[in-house]
Amino acid sequence: MGHKRIEETMLYVHVATDHTREVPQVIREAARGVEDSDARIIAMLGGRLRVPFGTQSQGSKPETGEVSAS
Repeated sequence: MGHKRIEETMLYVHVATDHTREVPQVIREAARGVEDSDARIIAMLGGRLRVPFGTQSQGSKPETGEVSAS
């Protein structure tokens, strides 16, 4: 986080643990069988393209991975 002392960073750790949520199945599946930790992260990031954007809110549109030119 850019702090000079670990104690400063530790002040914010509770936020990460208090606001956890389940990893979507499609992301877990993308990482299945990938042993290398770097490759597993890349696979999971790729799996995000298959997860509907904003799934926590009602009436959201699925993410297509395309960028509009507007």
